[in-house]
Amino acid sequence: MIHWHRPAVEIYNQVRGLAPWPVAHTTINDKRLKIWRSEVSTKETTEAPGTIIHIGDDTISVACGEGTVLNLKEIQPSGKKQMDVKTFLLGAGKDWKPGLKLGDANETK
Repeated sequence: MIHWHRPAVEIYNQVRGLAPWPVAHTTINDKRLKIWRSEVSTKETTEAPGTIIHIGDDTISVACGEGTVLNLKEIQPSGKKQMDVKTFLLGAGKDWKPGLKLGDANETK
């Protein structure tokens, strides 16, 4: 389980280390979301960890601990195939907006 209060570089390393199995994951709207590939952003944020702060053509940017940002590049929503974010945003992800929260609200630091 990804704990978004950790810095982006730590989460990036977790994603890399858990691929291809067992795969790093989080939740959104109480459904599992696997993260297959990510990258650390040079941007900073004041948003709460786990908050989607930007959705681009091929990237979903998520606030992490210490004001860092992680860009999601390849994901797998529950019940779907592994796909790049661009493909996801053209289909099931078209309703995702900045402000959505990833992870468990009861997550501890």
